[in-house]
Amino acid sequence: MTNSECIILFGEYSLKIVFQACLGRDMHFALINTLSYAAAAKYPRAFFQQYYLPLGILTIAAAVEQAGHKVTIIDPNVIAFRLKRDDPEFLRAETADQILKTNPDLVGFTTMCDSYHHTLDIAARVRAASKVPIVLGGPQATVVARETLGNFPQIDFIVRGEAEGCICQLLDAIRGNGSLDRVPNLTFRTPTGSIAETANAPLVHDMNEIPIPAYHHYEELAGLVEFLPIEVGRGCPFHCDFCSTAAFFQRTYRLKSAARIIEESATLEQTFGPQKIFRFIHDMLTVNKRDIRRLCTALQQHGQQFSWSCSARIDCVSRELLHEMRAAGCKEIYFGIETGSQRLQKVIKKNLDLSEVFPISNCAAALGMDVTLSFICGFPDETEDDLSATLTMLVDAVAKLGSSVRVQLHLLAPHGGTELFAMYGEHLFFDGYLSDQVGQAITDTDAELVKRYPQIFTSFYSVPLNHYDRSILFGIDTFVYNALRDWPLTTLILREMTGSALGTFKEWQRFTLEQTSINAVVAIGRSTEAARTGLAMLVNHHISKGSEGSEVLAAVFEYESSVVSLFERTEPTLLPNQIQAHQPRLAPGAFLLKCRVDMASAYEALRSGSGLKALNTEAERDVVVMMDDQGGIQSHEISPFVAKVIELSDGKDDLLSTLASTYALPRDMVQRSLEAARQLGREIGFLI
Repeated sequence: MTNSECIILFGEYSLKIVFQACLGRDMHFALINTLSYAAAAKYPRAFFQQYYLPLGILTIAAAVEQAGHKVTIIDPNVIAFRLKRDDPEFLRAETADQILKTNPDLVGFTTMCDSYHHTLDIAARVRAASKVPIVLGGPQATVVARETLGNFPQIDFIVRGEAEGCICQLLDAIRGNGSLDRVPNLTFRTPTGSIAETANAPLVHDMNEIPIPAYHHYEELAGLVEFLPIEVGRGCPFHCDFCSTAAFFQRTYRLKSAARIIEESATLEQTFGPQKIFRFIHDMLTVNKRDIRRLCTALQQHGQQFSWSCSARIDCVSRELLHEMRAAGCKEIYFGIETGSQRLQKVIKKNLDLSEVFPISNCAAALGMDVTLSFICGFPDETEDDLSATLTMLVDAVAKLGSSVRVQLHLLAPHGGTELFAMYGEHLFFDGYLSDQVGQAITDTDAELVKRYPQIFTSFYSVPLNHYDRSILFGIDTFVYNALRDWPLTTLILREMTGSALGTFKEWQRFTLEQTSINAVVAIGRSTEAARTGLAMLVNHHISKGSEGSEVLAAVFEYESSVVSLFERTEPTLLPNQIQAHQPRLAPGAFLLKCRVDMASAYEALRSGSGLKALNTEAERDVVVMMDDQGGIQSHEISPFVAKVIELSDGKDDLLSTLASTYALPRDMVQRSLEAARQLGREIGFLI
């Protein structure tokens, strides 16, 4: 196909764009996902625990296909997974090559702050080999539209905000059936080099009008994805000064109807298979409790029950509503707490009543929901006392809720378009210690790009701290995401010994930095090895001091380290033809361990303040450990007989005869005990 020149009229301008001949005909639109999950590409379970189907471009694809155009979706994350490659240079080149091979008439990229440098690089590679027009959309391009067009000539258009209602108008204008000045939400470069913007379109208030995402483009991932996302609505009406998504959706709360949500769930299950948990995507689902009650009623009346998760505020749910949500299938709930300081709650305009955090979280956990509590540190006006309060609440959550809670601690990222950025945008600095909200390390070349354009890559920067030195925060994400997650009881005992959560972190940080430079800690980010190294030194320090409870600490650290080591390696599994169908066997991902302390009693001793002295560390206990669907570790103490069943359950030998011989007991007595053990193993999930 030869290139031709098309003149697109924009008011008084004539904008010349060279692109593949498409005047007056249906177009081929290539849509490109962000490169965000490649770091886990070599580890399938970890990859699909993180990977989200890109609802934004799938919804755009549906709208474009309904208008009669052809859509190809290219996902660099899926490329990474298929090729088991995690190096960004290769993936950017491979993605650009695949785009060019599809020979599109228009290339569209969705954008996020964490991967904007990747997107611009891929676009530059496409532009170097083709004159095909390139359009960006999504949150990051929206807030830096003018800056992007002013500095990156490979980009022709940016569609700001919600794009479903205007993307087809842009396609019509490009193929000569309209003019750019009538395409809403559009930012583009005129022939004179100036940047032009059209007015924003009204928001889509009836969310049912938005087409069901074109999920069929991802049929190849059937049986692989861990969860199925449904955009159930948009918009959060609150005014947190650090949040960018509220402004993107203009703080206008909207919700799809229950019938539409059920229809989308059916479409997803037809495409990817049943028995998946649905993630209800909405910044703040429970703002309108009446609408959520209606949704819960409809879900309960629906013939097929399914599980779902959502995000909410603790002041936008009640105990009664949580009961209704759980009855309707809500299995997981995410609460953004942000800070454990009541003073700082007001400063950042979150304005939560922190006295409700644990009552609401306890209620959700008691109902059988998995609870996530998310926090942020590094606010400009945060004091060390505020930071201490946040770490205290975060560690208290693990102590009170145990395996029912997951905690997050994010380093503040000054996102463009926020009130925080408006206040501190001129004072950003780059030190290489990136927020986990960026989510991935960057190369030296990318770092130079980031440093050249601070107003575009704001999320890679930090804001000045007015009350403590930023070095205090180095490694704090590793401490929470690795040390506290993987060694929870060890960390709780250390907190008891040091007297505070912040004190424990500072001691861990000091010991960790004795083994490596600050720059190395910055580079490795969330590292299990850094967590293990610092904890081992801190545990040995307290043992050598003879701290009260040091024997228990040693036993707990030994056990939790064994658990971590188990899940760091791949275990071989039996081939199907080696297994007798009637014999039980240990489930994949389940392991049998010995533990010298009653873990439940240790947790209770810490909760009650009764101390660890009375705990016995001499007798070994049998424990079965498994990884749950969210990557958390579940442990269950079992009897010696059940442990023997697990030990002998290889799926090949006659288990009943072996047990009867081992215990020198009648077969009928062993049979009854074996059936009880099998029932327990299948209920908990460690036997199949």
